[in-house]
Amino acid sequence: MESFAPVTSTALLLDEPNVDTDQIIPAQHVNAKGQAALAAALFRNRRLTEPGFVLHSTDAAACQVLVVGPNFGCGSSREAAAWALGAWGFRTLIGTSFNDTFSNNCLQNAILPVPLAVGDWARLVQRLGHDPGTPVTVDLDAQTVTLPNERFCFTISHFRREMLLSGQDELSYILNRDERIAAWEDAQDKAVGILRRDAIA
Repeated sequence: MESFAPVTSTALLLDEPNVDTDQIIPAQHVNAKGQAALAAALFRNRRLTEPGFVLHSTDAAACQVLVVGPNFGCGSSREAAAWALGAWGFRTLIGTSFNDTFSNNCLQNAILPVPLAVGDWARLVQRLGHDPGTPVTVDLDAQTVTLPNERFCFTISHFRREMLLSGQDELSYILNRDERIAAWEDAQDKAVGILRRDAIA
């Protein structure tokens, strides 16, 4: 993965509660292959049945920020939901709460779910409702969401933050510590050998 750099973009507003993964990528599209197919599958059923859905807006294709409602990503644990969001071009989601499994799937795919305090999220939604073209900057290193003349703070786990900033997934994190792991295993082998000799003696 590439390291997660600050994102500045206009934002799409989908401030509905309990948007589940079946809405994000319907079941008939979970086996979509390739970025174009995954992007086309994103919210496919809603895009077909709701002419006013947010992804139909003229600047939707350029948006990298999606502001969502509480409990976003609930439902089944399909990782394809994160893939589809990433394929569309979203790099960060801003809400108040996310389903744990969905959040982990996003983080594994370099998409940052930002949990804001409810009051800050409500203020953000209000600003974007009045001026949809407001630029939003998400800075993971500083853990801030910034609008003109306004800034909100958020926190994520130190481990997840460092993984995204360094562009690592869990496998690369382990492989980068191969020498330290080998040294630990050698020390354990020596300790076991000493215990066995003591037991025999």
